[in-house]
Amino acid sequence: MSSHSSHSSHPRKPGDATPHPLYLAAQVREIDSREIAAAQPGDKERGDAPGFALMQRAAMAAYRQLRECWPEARRLSVLCGSGNNAGDGYVLAALAVNDGLEVQLLALRDPAALTGEAARGVDLNRPWPEVR
Repeated sequence: MSSHSSHSSHPRKPGDATPHPLYLAAQVREIDSREIAAAQPGDKERGDAPGFALMQRAAMAAYRQLRECWPEARRLSVLCGSGNNAGDGYVLAALAVNDGLEVQLLALRDPAALTGEAARGVDLNRPWPEVR
């Protein structure tokens, strides 16, 4: 087993190589477009927009990876940008809060100014702890 395997018995440390490929922004947009186009029927039946369902899945995958790499973490800082990826950050933060972690949110844009699916991510778990 590789020392960088996500199934390693040792928590990952900052600076460890990523076990997953990294993508350019244009590649991520293309992947997102394909995933949204192939949305699961259950997402639509629950009233979830395909993009929001994708946002939730992305945040869950990131949170699972975070907990696998740092299982002892009790505090988390989440930097949320100004576009739809901000919504991913808020969803991830909601998962962490629901898991009992202390979460510090750092927002590059006033959460109230977010629109669309990003705004849905903000609304997922209000009230938020102090947003800076």
